[in-house]
Amino acid sequence: MSKPAESLLTDNNIVDGNLPHASFIPDVDGTYVLKLTVNDGESPSEDTVEITASAANVPPNANAGADIAIYMGQSAVLDGSASNDSDHGPQPLTYLWSFVAAPAGSQLTNGSISGADTVSPSFIPDRPGTYVLRLMAFDGEDEDFDNVAVTVIQISITASAGSGGTLSPSGSVTVNYGGSQTFTITPDTGCHTVDVKVDGTSVGAVAVYTISNMTADHTIEAIFAINQYTITATAGPKGTISPSGPVTINYGGSQTFTMKKRDVGSKAFSDTSLNLPLLPISRQLAKCLPLIRHSSLLRPQS
Repeated sequence: MSKPAESLLTDNNIVDGNLPHASFIPDVDGTYVLKLTVNDGESPSEDTVEITASAANVPPNANAGADIAIYMGQSAVLDGSASNDSDHGPQPLTYLWSFVAAPAGSQLTNGSISGADTVSPSFIPDRPGTYVLRLMAFDGEDEDFDNVAVTVIQISITASAGSGGTLSPSGSVTVNYGGSQTFTITPDTGCHTVDVKVDGTSVGAVAVYTISNMTADHTIEAIFAINQYTITATAGPKGTISPSGPVTINYGGSQTFTMKKRDVGSKAFSDTSLNLPLLPISRQLAKCLPLIRHSSLLRPQS
């Protein structure tokens, strides 16, 4: 009796139209009204049936984007813009993001996702590790899901010191993205700082150094050396001292000197030894060096 205006069907498209069970295939969405006439040879009877046809919904396709990696302290920005609905209905796509997994110790919840019902939400990780989030795309009738992994990396500084001093803090020092870390370089007693290297480049024999605006891993190394002192040993024309000349001694060390003096009227020499400890060198030199030249320390052998 009636059909949608766009339909091209005719009565000829009704299969088995002269039988109790007939059928047809709608060619467009809309309402079709068909009339059934039954005749027993004397009195015909008629009735109508209304059939509403609509295309089956095509579910949407959720796309949570590619997995991403960020540094601790950065904001994780998600992207579901590649999601689509091929039949664009029955309603516009809506989105909902949620956590599937988080690193141990994380206190984040779905409420920590800013803009969780938008195509591109974000969240700030509270622990390094891997977070898995799920995107649900809904077209008003059907839904689809997709997951994305967000790996959060902790920036670290490897801090080391050679013998003769300390670097504080030391070891593996973690820092958030964009953060800073200050190091204190302290030589041991009797030692001094030779150099401090950051990522292999010298920054000088500094006592304090700060690495700022961290965006990648770094290394810092402190190099120390023991203090050294020089004793200049000399003897007059009537004797010898051994060793003589400039003698280098490490902090805390000692040096033994042997003095020989010619006996009166003889070409022979008598020996006298002097052990010179070096704690500290400046004080020992003040006390001992004048004595090396003092003739009363040098006695002829009997």
